[in-house]
Amino acid sequence: LAALGSSFSLAAPPTVPEVPMEAPRPWASGPAVKARFLDRLRDLEPLTGRFEQHVEDGYGQRFDQREGHFALAPGLGLNWVTESPFEEQLVLNPEGAWLWDPALQQAYRRPLSALAGTPAMLLVGLGEGWLEAYAVETQAAEALERFRLQRHGGTERRPGAPARLELAWIEGTLSLISLEEGTGQRLVLRLRALAPAALGPQAFAFEPPEGAEVIDEGAVE
Repeated sequence: LAALGSSFSLAAPPTVPEVPMEAPRPWASGPAVKARFLDRLRDLEPLTGRFEQHVEDGYGQRFDQREGHFALAPGLGLNWVTESPFEEQLVLNPEGAWLWDPALQQAYRRPLSALAGTPAMLLVGLGEGWLEAYAVETQAAEALERFRLQRHGGTERRPGAPARLELAWIEGTLSLISLEEGTGQRLVLRLRALAPAALGPQAFAFEPPEGAEVIDEGAVE
């Protein structure tokens, strides 16, 4: 439920420019690369947008295709709504996370610790300590800046944390996110129609509808 919050257990909108054909430079690593990556994340402003996601197997075949919209405000929260092929919602804020399934009328409540190491936590900026388990590399071309996070060999894997995570900024805009769990499958997220937005805490509040079944998966922190 909600790709960014798990390891898969944000008139026609303007399109994001395609990745340029220019050959990328070799991957680079080191403290300056990690600092640059964290700066990129901290520079994210509150925004809204749409997403498309799919899963690829080891042969490049796509399945589990979804799309929807999201609102993101670093430090405040994430509201990630899947519209098709069915409705789901992830709401994340400093107090914890809600996963809402309207078809089943079930709301799952989780502590932030259950999402440590997920892309959702990375984008919202609620905890970066788990990054110590990853090597950060970058690869850049004229209009593309790509970061790859690879888990160090021998390090303990947190539940839900991917084996490898990649984020790409195209023309200065966060446009692509992909992650691998080490099973041969890769989940790809494409962000579109991004727009600055004035978002407050109310945008990331969630109250289960009357009559919904609430499943508490640990005390909310």
